[in-house]
Amino acid sequence: MPREKFSVTLDDVMIERINNFVSKEKSMSGKFNDILRDYFAMLDRAKKEVLHAFTESELNYIYDAFNGTILLPELSFKTLLIAKIEDANKFDRLSEKWNVDMDKFLSELNSLSEFECYAICKIAEEFWSKH
Repeated sequence: MPREKFSVTLDDVMIERINNFVSKEKSMSGKFNDILRDYFAMLDRAKKEVLHAFTESELNYIYDAFNGTILLPELSFKTLLIAKIEDANKFDRLSEKWNVDMDKFLSELNSLSEFECYAICKIAEEFWSKH
């Protein structure tokens, strides 16, 4: 696989976290690659799982609710996702628009892990980046 060199500027916290990451690699570059491989493998698996967990109507509801949303890692993705879904129903009546059973939908969302909620948020962000 071809490799490309590039420069990345990291703050002290990120440097410490990368240095403390358990890896067979000893170099910063090797650890950074391990972290990214792990992250993308986990994200791809989580996306696949959550895409199969929701109906097309529920996914459309999520896309609609996330229109214009900016994701910030300082906020809990689970809290953000559930709040966006609840607010979209309260203010925009998206459950009527997309014919979604809110009790069932919120129960499904509440059963998800923080990372699964992150994956849903990223799916919605990617959807809007293409539209």
